[in-house]
Amino acid sequence: MNILLFGAGAREHVILAKLHESKLLSRLFLANPGDGFKRLGEIIEFIDYYDLGKKCVERKIELVIIGPEEPLAEGIVDVLNSFGIKTIGANKHFSKLESSKIFAKQFMQKYNIPTSPFEIIESYQDIETKFIEFVDKYKEKKIVLKADGLCKGKGVFICDDIKFAKDKLKKLLDGEFDKASKKVIVEKYQEGEEISLICLFDGKILLPFLPSRDYKRAYDGNIGPNTGGMGAYCPLKLSNDVKKQISQYLIKLQNALINEKANFSGFIYSGLIITKEGLKVLEYNMRPGDPEIQALLTALKSDFLNILYKASEKRLDEVNLNWENNSSYCLVVASEGYPQNPKFGDEIVNLDKLKQKYPDVCVYYANVLKKDKKIYSNGGRVLSLCSHNAYILYKFAEELDFKNKFYRKDLFGLKSF
Repeated sequence: MNILLFGAGAREHVILAKLHESKLLSRLFLANPGDGFKRLGEIIEFIDYYDLGKKCVERKIELVIIGPEEPLAEGIVDVLNSFGIKTIGANKHFSKLESSKIFAKQFMQKYNIPTSPFEIIESYQDIETKFIEFVDKYKEKKIVLKADGLCKGKGVFICDDIKFAKDKLKKLLDGEFDKASKKVIVEKYQEGEEISLICLFDGKILLPFLPSRDYKRAYDGNIGPNTGGMGAYCPLKLSNDVKKQISQYLIKLQNALINEKANFSGFIYSGLIITKEGLKVLEYNMRPGDPEIQALLTALKSDFLNILYKASEKRLDEVNLNWENNSSYCLVVASEGYPQNPKFGDEIVNLDKLKQKYPDVCVYYANVLKKDKKIYSNGGRVLSLCSHNAYILYKFAEELDFKNKFYRKDLFGLKSF
């Protein structure tokens, strides 16, 4: 099969690695690839999505896999489908489950999917009326603010001070994230264990991957700003009651998607939390979670390309997922100052030596620049380190030599770092 992979991050790098394992792969094309892995496929340059569609037809590409959220929200799937090209990714309408928090909340309300109570704030007047009424109604010490649109994992704020929350709401409405924060969700804070549940959907069948967990807060002790994710692992040890709640939720979600005539083939990520009242949905993403997918694909034994092809053919009922028996871990190495103001441009001096020293660690590139046979940090999250051995990941990260490296030292229950 001729395959096109669209995207530049560690999520796309791990997908690329799994595609190369498949006997079904003939030629691998890349669109907008990251500098760390762009030499592992044939790059397609394009002007817009229509131009990309034409070039896919010319190259006889049979399946396009879209990794990041922005092209989904812009309607890349609709354009490619108009050329008769099969895709893995949500169309523009259903990508709103991620690109609009308000759309997602209204979807959950419509189908009685459990989620946190919320209010929509669109103006300064709403801050003084709807927001104050919401706070008075629930009398919570913590309030969650979520920008309505896409903010690359940085548009969520947990506030334990009403004055701070009001000030933050004004900044968001004033365009802190441009159009993405012109509307804001105010949500009741929920306590509990979070679960990342990534599924494939083919229009009929919702196929769950292993439940996993990521670490969104930037600093040790689970404090600091929200990030795109500082690490992840799978599988999780879940009680029978929680497993039952997840099964019931999946049935409800699958029926809701079918009822809404969601006819795309692609991923849907459910951010879940298990509260005292039971399971609730925190958010949806319409693509594989990063870094959860790195941990999951490290654990997956099945042919990933075959799974994606079956999804594109509306044949997920034929798929059985096979997993490694042991745990899989992903540790993110970022640049100091991430997520607000990462310091990057540092040479990563000893990466090749560490790969040889720790062959059980797989390295996936998030934001790097390769120049004159040297490699440099080039953004917030720089590397994803994956292994079945969490201790070895920390040894690798500890010995990694670049000036402003930053990673959490308290993940996976390890105490020695």
